[in-house]
Amino acid sequence: VGFNIPREYIIILDRSCSMEGDAIRDARNAVIGLLNNLPKGSLFNIYSYGSNFEKLFEQSQTLDERDQAIDVVKGYLANMGGTEMMKVLRAV
Repeated sequence: VGFNIPREYIIILDRSCSMEGDAIRDARNAVIGLLNNLPKGSLFNIYSYGSNFEKLFEQSQTLDERDQAIDVVKGYLANMGGTEMMKVLRAV
């Protein structure tokens, strides 16, 4: 109940070196699956982190930018150093 209501979705993805191999592949696939199933009218952004963090877009975007986001996510690697989640959580 309530999942089909348009909202703002912030996706946080661990790209630390410990995610190398199957873990980052599975995480990428999960993010892509989530993006493909967001309700119409939703906003989204993707934050990824390791030792630092980055956000895909400066501000959350409409689903018009979903294909661009999926293309970027497909290229994500587990190459962002250590696992420091607090920085990204504070930013969100």
